[in-house]
Amino acid sequence: MRKCSVPSTFDEDTAKQFIGSQLPGQIVKIECDAYEFLNKRSGEIMMLNYTYAYQASENEVAVGNTRVTDLELA
Repeated sequence: MRKCSVPSTFDEDTAKQFIGSQLPGQIVKIECDAYEFLNKRSGEIMMLNYTYAYQASENEVAVGNTRVTDLELA
């Protein structure tokens, strides 16, 4: 599952109201400087050069920046 964090100016109570809702758009893979990722299942250290970001439509700039190391493996 692709996930990303999106910066906002909502206070905590307002942000909690959005839990479980969906935004139109998609999560896209964005190239970035290489960084290390530890695969907790295999113990392998990998070099990744991408993060995930939210893009409302094809014509808009993607926002947010979530490295794979920031995500939990299911």
